[in-house]
Amino acid sequence: MLSALQSRLTDPALYAAFCAEYARCMRELRSETNATRMVSKNELTKLANERDTLIQAIKDGVSASEVVDDLARNSARREAVEALLDGAERDPRCAVPIEPLPATGRGAGASTERR
Repeated sequence: MLSALQSRLTDPALYAAFCAEYARCMRELRSETNATRMVSKNELTKLANERDTLIQAIKDGVSASEVVDDLARNSARREAVEALLDGAERDPRCAVPIEPLPATGRGAGASTERR
């Protein structure tokens, strides 16, 4: 299989088609990752606002025991969303570059033997 890929991808036209398809797939993957990241960042903003509201309620005289469960849920969800964001930032699928076909001086129909 590897030999077939090596011989086929040394043809500049086939390699260009592979690169174009690879680039399309990577753009799609990055787009999906960015969309997920934006939703998560928006949720973090919402959670921060909710936390601030709960803290303000305590400052305004609401018993802390009445909001402690809400604060705990908020904190747990914030941690989960932050972990999700951290994982999306380091998504290994988005970090795989593709190398250009090395110039060999051979035409498309030339032999693909290695020297």
